[in-house]
Amino acid sequence: MPQPDRFPQRFPGLGLGGRYPDRLGGDLLGGGLPWEEAVEATMPRFLSRYTLHDSYWIGLHLQPKAEAVALIRWDTYWTDGGVPYAGEAVAGWPVLLVRFERVYQTFTTYPGPEEREALSGLPETIFDAASATLPPAEREALLDTILRARQEADAFSDFLLDDTLHRTTISPVYRSLVEIWHGGTTRFLCLDRDSGTIPIPDLHQQAPRRTPRARVGPVTGKQGGHLESKRVADAASFSEEKMQKNALFDSERLFYDLYCLLPGQVQKVHAHEGSDKVYYVSRGTGRFTVGEEERDLGEGHAVIARAGETHGVRNETGEELVLLVTMAPRPS
Repeated sequence: MPQPDRFPQRFPGLGLGGRYPDRLGGDLLGGGLPWEEAVEATMPRFLSRYTLHDSYWIGLHLQPKAEAVALIRWDTYWTDGGVPYAGEAVAGWPVLLVRFERVYQTFTTYPGPEEREALSGLPETIFDAASATLPPAEREALLDTILRARQEADAFSDFLLDDTLHRTTISPVYRSLVEIWHGGTTRFLCLDRDSGTIPIPDLHQQAPRRTPRARVGPVTGKQGGHLESKRVADAASFSEEKMQKNALFDSERLFYDLYCLLPGQVQKVHAHEGSDKVYYVSRGTGRFTVGEEERDLGEGHAVIARAGETHGVRNETGEELVLLVTMAPRPS
């Protein structure tokens, strides 16, 4: 069963290898955060302007008075300069606090005990996030379902009467999802490593969401026309900290990425319900796991992990490993 996400009383890094600023925990619990400097907007508006792609999920702090604060190590590279980029070192990334001020319910689904142990200490990289207002027809259908099951409305179903009801989902790679049902009022506060406030511009302007792009290398071809192309070799980028994901193409239906692994780096075994993933080895040799089978595959080989199958890859060689990866349909 989904369980609410709660912080411990102490904040020892929350699986981020000590890169989480401990003092922030005290400010959060003690009311010392500068919320008066936060920007107020709806979650859909925020996600139409910015993305949480490749950011690190820290956790969800449930507060009194039906409030909740999501904490995220924000990879501002993808903001295209909207918010200053602090570099590749995760310790320098700002912390984004998202305060939901009218929360009705939250759910977090976790992997099983064995997979959770295997993933212990591994940062929760966010794959995607989405938020939308529930239309009246959907709210009425949910309320009708509850009434049929319970014969009468109760506090659990009262939230369906809220015209500003939103459902926000955040999809870290190694969890199934984090889901928050909340009212329309949301505040966004971005803090640097010294707890100084970083402005978040453009939240009150209608602007298209920036599509994730490759971290290095020029883009060739015609953008926004009938043909888009990218030179794959120019998109290859590695990180000493973890496997590096470089986005090539992205849409509502699929993503097409370049995964770059230095010797010893891994993508932990995980699964996606309802989506197929294909790896193609562009350079090097990877040790692939799909289900119960494990195999070394070199340049020119492709492997598929069908929906629901556990899968992952390791670079156990002394050479760089570069993979073209696509998944469809794109997880919601």
